[in-house]
Amino acid sequence: MKLYYFSLLLLSCRLLLAQEENDSVTADSPAGGNADLFDSSFFSGVLDQSGLGDDAMGTQRVVDQRNSLFSPSIIFSTNYNYSSNPLASADNAKIWEDGFLTTFMLGFNLGIGEFALGDEVLLTPSLFLSHSRTYYDLVKDNGDKWKDLDADSQVVSVSFPFFLPKDFVFRVSHTYFRPINFRDDRSDMYINSPSFSFEKQVALPAGGVFNFSAGAGLSITEGSDYLSSLLANGISLEEAIFIRDTLPVIEGVPASSSRPTNLQDSWNHQIALSYIHPISEKLIAIPSYSYSKSVYTKGRYLGRVDNLSSFGLNFSYALAEWLNLSAVSNYSIKNTNENGNKVDIADYENFIGGVAFGINYAF
Repeated sequence: MKLYYFSLLLLSCRLLLAQEENDSVTADSPAGGNADLFDSSFFSGVLDQSGLGDDAMGTQRVVDQRNSLFSPSIIFSTNYNYSSNPLASADNAKIWEDGFLTTFMLGFNLGIGEFALGDEVLLTPSLFLSHSRTYYDLVKDNGDKWKDLDADSQVVSVSFPFFLPKDFVFRVSHTYFRPINFRDDRSDMYINSPSFSFEKQVALPAGGVFNFSAGAGLSITEGSDYLSSLLANGISLEEAIFIRDTLPVIEGVPASSSRPTNLQDSWNHQIALSYIHPISEKLIAIPSYSYSKSVYTKGRYLGRVDNLSSFGLNFSYALAEWLNLSAVSNYSIKNTNENGNKVDIADYENFIGGVAFGINYAF
């Protein structure tokens, strides 16, 4: 079970990092790039997984309870990934065909006790904090051309999983996400994502573990100021000034509905499947699939609907109980509706593949 737990935790961190690699951009989107690089729907329902921590052990924890109230652990991971579409651009509008992205993440997970609710329900709340840095072209294959895309991101997530009979889990989470332009020490967008999910873990006779999750949530965005928030959403400076000064008047829309706090407000729902298959005592394979649908409710993107499907296959090798090396791959497809296309949101495909190195040390 320790191996399964470690791998699940690493998988949750990889899901988080995969999102940041596509979305953690604080600079203007280059011409031909996807204006949706800062799409908050990518974070909704995914970031809450970053706080899984010990909860990934399922109802096993009813038997294996700790003596202490708090269970802290430190997580560090780094990866070097090839991306077939670093700017998430449409196939006919690519200005950067492919490239290599590098991410470093330092996280802290704190389990906050185990509380029995009746005879068959166990609550195990947890807190997760992380700081990540993503370099879009660390080896400078393109010189300094893409250095303005490099960004930090910070996550704070609280999770309240209720372990139910028959290995079911009901989870309530809230995640706060803040991308940062570390070169200018500036953050122009803040995302709050409350969510809930139902989860099921099934141990199979062959020795593997099947995981299923279905849930829904909200993305609520805020900005430091109107123009900066428009730019942070990938909108060009010329268009951002036009939207700020003219568009609400022309369309007869109250200014409050176009404020930064409403730029990417949306609700979403998603499903996720994964299977942990032991190949040897130390090597496991983790195929996975996820699907999410985001519906935008206010401001410039009102009526836009995005569908994102993702297929993954990771191989994880435990060098030690606290040390892990992985080969990771992920293929994602995103489609938006007519309303999205009207505001220059592009359909795209992207393949990510590379290696990841992770440390998880529990106190």
